[in-house]
Amino acid sequence: MRGLRIISAIAFASFIFATPVFAAPACGPLQRITALPMTPVGRPGNVITVPALIDKRPVKLLVDTGAAFSQINNNIVDELKLPTRRARVQLVNIAGQRTTQEVRLPSITLGQVRQEGVYFIVNDRANPIGGTAPPFDGVLGADFLLNVDLDFDFASRTLSLFSSQHCKGQVVYWTNSSQVAAVPMRISSQGDIAFPLTLDGHRVNAILDTGATRTALNLDVAKRDLTSMSTRRTSRRPEKFKAASPPISTSAASRLFPSRASP
Repeated sequence: MRGLRIISAIAFASFIFATPVFAAPACGPLQRITALPMTPVGRPGNVITVPALIDKRPVKLLVDTGAAFSQINNNIVDELKLPTRRARVQLVNIAGQRTTQEVRLPSITLGQVRQEGVYFIVNDRANPIGGTAPPFDGVLGADFLLNVDLDFDFASRTLSLFSSQHCKGQVVYWTNSSQVAAVPMRISSQGDIAFPLTLDGHRVNAILDTGATRTALNLDVAKRDLTSMSTRRTSRRPEKFKAASPPISTSAASRLFPSRASP
């Protein structure tokens, strides 16, 4: 029996307008784009990195479903002598540190996939886990991850990237067992993966963040729903789970990173 694995079917199918004369095209089978070895980092090793190449320079990238944009550490930018420019967005991390620069990478290679001219946010402070040296060289964020379906195989420590253009629901390929949990989820405008969760009988909305080293609970939710359970009626209706934004359409699997126009 294989260990825990997560299929994250992040991307949504685009709308198809068909006339009664022509039938809609049949959906296709799963297509694996590439597979990458996962390496746990930090203490106790509960976040993961995957190998990549920036130009010809090997790097380790954190797989972070909680990051809106992909990032590269400033020391890699300096080493490769890449020019930067002011980004159209400003990122603020959990420590309140702001990042305002971006860089156009000559190329990035992930397994068998290579793409040129990709823009990454420049990360000036790249040591969120602790220690004396950064445990990774950059971040794969939602701007990349939203374009593929992700298969986290923790038993074999492999991250597989699949094309999102496949038959709906046909994603479980490693077993014929019916004992597979399917959890509904929604994607916010920032790329957050949200899903409903029942905690001590209370319905809450959770975020799947593979870049977080710990599981956390919002303090206001804890005070509202958990600390005063004895004074609340047990028949209280759970919160309704609502999408934060309309579904996000996918781009072609051959271009995993979105392109940005010059200012």
